Amino acid sequence: EDHVYGADELFHFCILKWMMQRDLPLYRYESPYLRSFLERHARDQPELLCRYHQHRRQWAEACDAYMALANRLPQREERLPLLQAALLCARMPGTGQREQPILRAIAETRAPEALVPSGHG
Repeated sequence: EDHVYGADELFHFCILKWMMQRDLPLYRYESPYLRSFLERHARDQPELLCRYHQHRRQWAEACDAYMALANRLPQREERLPLLQAALLCARMPGTGQREQPILRAIAETRAPEALVPSGHG
């Protein structure tokens, strides 16, 4: 990537990287560069972008981010908390998010064997 960083952006990125290395809640940090940092550098911790939106009360964006992340994970145990977080965000006033697809995804995650024919008869 051929991105040229300005001095302010580089300073913020150094702070954000330091915070991420120490498992500090960098999504709470107020920086005009935080979102782009998370999108570029937090790929191994994608939940940080979800929390960024949630912390800023960007409920629809948080819901979408949680759903996208949950859909990428193969393990049911990992998906369920993300789907529940998406549902919580969808229920916040003014999101315009529909709960039904999330509730369906939660039900499928909890009991996928109920959706697949057993083949035993």
